[in-house]
Amino acid sequence: GNHKFFYLFLLYGGAACALFNISIVQLLVHASLPMLTKFLLVGAEGLGALLGAILTPLFAFHTWLLANNMTTIEYMEGSVRRRKGEEAAVQKARDEEMSESEDEVNGAPPSYDVGVYSNFSSVLGETPLLWLIPVGGPPGDGLTFPTAHQETPAQAAVATGIDDRRCDGSDAEGPK
Repeated sequence: GNHKFFYLFLLYGGAACALFNISIVQLLVHASLPMLTKFLLVGAEGLGALLGAILTPLFAFHTWLLANNMTTIEYMEGSVRRRKGEEAAVQKARDEEMSESEDEVNGAPPSYDVGVYSNFSSVLGETPLLWLIPVGGPPGDGLTFPTAHQETPAQAAVATGIDDRRCDGSDAEGPK
């Protein structure tokens, strides 16, 4: 869990840069200052604008990632997979045959996107009032995560042919 704290760092850093830049511009416009002070304030404004120009798009990108419940690694793997998919399509057009193993390589991993609200809740916490405060953390144990196409235990049992009966013929709840 440090994704919430990194996300809030980007938010707070971008907001601080915006407020700093607005304050410096107002000071430069409305106050009569010595030339050296103006020069230093313009330099500080440039650094603040540069930092804001870096943090703001990074915050926007991470907001998009959070809305889609993706990590940067998953995003990069997807872009590599798309490039490989384009190359595979060109190869397929040339050969008109693809083996089953190639289809498995180009297959998509399970999606963890469970809806925008649930995606934000999975990182920022279950209580929206605490989302912008650096306390708490995501729900869960950190080892298991819901997926978009997650089966219920009953669906999984039917799909695998496993039922609730024990080897001795009794039900899981008790003997017949």
